[in-house]
Amino acid sequence: MEKMAKLLQPNDQFILFLAGHGQVNEEFGKLCLPGPDLKATDLGDLLDALPAQQLPIINAASGGADFLKACLRPGRVILTATGYETEGTQAYFAEVLLQG
Repeated sequence: MEKMAKLLQPNDQFILFLAGHGQVNEEFGKLCLPGPDLKATDLGDLLDALPAQQLPIINAASGGADFLKACLRPGRVILTATGYETEGTQAYFAEVLLQG
């Protein structure tokens, strides 16, 4: 993301696709990754550092509600597999999206 912050210009579009297992059973939502997990609030901060004003985000992981709250800004469109804090289970959004 640091490299993208240097490469992108304000009129560029940056599309972010997240896939994997997310969880919301702690005080913050996160995407589970090898090594440190990606917290929703950390992703929001990373996206805020990008100069691009058009940032569509597709979050195909479970536990997307916290990512909505942490990442939604003007100019961003966010599609999530789940939208409520209580929806933290396995999501099938990516499969259906790719079939469409």
